Amino acid sequence: MSRTSPFILSATVDFPDDMIHGTYTPDLLDRMMVQLKEIGVTRVYWLYYGDVDQDSYWAGNLIDNPFFPYGLRTLTNIGEPLKAAVPFAHAHGLEIYGVLKPYNGGAAGTYPEGAAESRASTVTRIGGPLLGAIPFVERHPDTRVRRRPVEVPPDLGTTGGTTAAAGARC
Repeated sequence: MSRTSPFILSATVDFPDDMIHGTYTPDLLDRMMVQLKEIGVTRVYWLYYGDVDQDSYWAGNLIDNPFFPYGLRTLTNIGEPLKAAVPFAHAHGLEIYGVLKPYNGGAAGTYPEGAAESRASTVTRIGGPLLGAIPFVERHPDTRVRRRPVEVPPDLGTTGGTTAAAGARC
């Protein structure tokens, strides 16, 4: 099979995770792009977690979250992260694309039911309220992913005296 286009080495930036261990500054964003360029990256996919402005229709909150203790200081230093990264990427000849994760409604975990923190979110799932649901998902429950109701046969757990799991085929 022949390629009709050149290979493109890309990198994905999941920025809140980058702030777990420290504060970002414009200089650090610039150094990030320099290092990406040095290893041969030509395209950056930057995961977008919503607007910094909490009054925005698309407000996000994964940066102002206890799991990202350096988030607020980073926002003070650089402003909206994707907007701040674009000029540095371009200055080093990198393409940069903002990527929306349509079903990313918050952090992937739950607070235990009854924990004081569990009141932080109205979005629930098995196990308790979602950790840090983004404001858009909180404000617009009609946009949340739902499962279809399914009629479960009463004998689903057994097949001829053995459990379904024991007789299951993959």
